Amino acid sequence: MQELLGRHRLLGPMRLYQIQHLWPSLVGHTTAARTWPTSLHDGRLVVHAADSTWVQELTFMKADLLQKIGAVLPPGSVSDLRLYVREGASAPQPGPPGGSADSSADHPPSLPSPAEVARALDELEQRLEGVRDPELRRSIRRAFLEHLLGG
Repeated sequence: MQELLGRHRLLGPMRLYQIQHLWPSLVGHTTAARTWPTSLHDGRLVVHAADSTWVQELTFMKADLLQKIGAVLPPGSVSDLRLYVREGASAPQPGPPGGSADSSADHPPSLPSPAEVARALDELEQRLEGVRDPELRRSIRRAFLEHLLGG
């Protein structure tokens, strides 16, 4: 699975999604409501916080947070945190299909199994064989993965 995601440059987005999915359990629901991991590049996880108080809180949690992330992702996936203030930063509030207001951030959608992701990507590859533009193929793959993972 990791080889398949790596080959399609989707390993980073998948790991970021895993962190986002686990964010409330990693930092606690109160902190998660005011902070949100936004990108992962070269082992650096970028987290936006609603204000400087939350940046300071995450700074105090940094060593513990890196250890928690290291326990759920492959070694070296995240080696550093970059913390920034972004007014209004918070976790997106996912809703069920149809947009019902009864959704709860305490119950994020479940992730598809690695086998389901691999099957879906294999099927996508078959369908992409006729697409000649490599940038378009990459964009379609990324959009498909975001859709598949509920992003």
